[in-house]
Amino acid sequence: MSALQIGLAATLGCAVLWAVLDVLRKQLAARMDAVGLAVWLAIGQAPLLGVWVAASPGAIEPAYWPWAAATILFNIIAAVLYLGAVGSGQFSVAIPMLSFVPVWTALLGIPLLDQVPSATQFVGIAAVVAGAMVLHGQGRTGVAMLTAMLRERVSLAMLGVALCWALTIVLDRRATAHAPLSFHALALSVGIAAGATAWLAWRGRVGDLLQARRAPGRLVAAAVVAALAMALQLRAMQDVDVAVLEAIKRTLGMAAAIALGRVVFAEAVTPRKLAAVALMAFGTLLVLQALW
Repeated sequence: MSALQIGLAATLGCAVLWAVLDVLRKQLAARMDAVGLAVWLAIGQAPLLGVWVAASPGAIEPAYWPWAAATILFNIIAAVLYLGAVGSGQFSVAIPMLSFVPVWTALLGIPLLDQVPSATQFVGIAAVVAGAMVLHGQGRTGVAMLTAMLRERVSLAMLGVALCWALTIVLDRRATAHAPLSFHALALSVGIAAGATAWLAWRGRVGDLLQARRAPGRLVAAAVVAALAMALQLRAMQDVDVAVLEAIKRTLGMAAAIALGRVVFAEAVTPRKLAAVALMAFGTLLVLQALW
């Protein structure tokens, strides 16, 4: 199996796991505060990631730490914004806003990773974003679709999440050039837990952590899924262009959001939603065509 095939397999695996995690996080966000939930999800991943570190030791260069600190900061911001938005918004509409991640990732990848998407990839990414706008438009057209997104708090929060996640995937790539994948995954987990806990302490809200008693089983399941998803994503980044990785992950995530939104949260499946997913899938095929 070639490096590209391994990378694409890891990409598909992490995409499925992130979709499952989206459902678990929405269910948990209805029971817990967003920051406290972010802390417990990070803590829950640490034991599994610690085993991974023990199984694959390696050198950690001094240049690793600035990149790690930056990605931890943006991961904390993204986690809080995401959990707050997905907990209050319609699942099959909030999740598609993450289609903006590939756009931000592609643009940031140019100066930070020296990765310039091809014309075909740009068209494919644009189609993914257009599909998300159609999905969110609810009968609006043109500028009205964009205006509608910018007026809604959930949409703005998810756009912020998309930007943060685009930054973190670029920063992760830089960080893992100076440390093993396993160590970086554990550092993210510990860093997010410590940073979010410090914020709760500063605000005098450490008691929010006790909300974990409301859904302990689902919280453990979410932490395990998150650890596996992170490990596969970091592995995929070694062989797959970051823009392609995000395009695949988000497009599959959009389809899963509609299907799971219907099955788990009884949300309507409309022709507009199906058309939007088809447009995003077409965009993904264009992005992948540039590789083969």
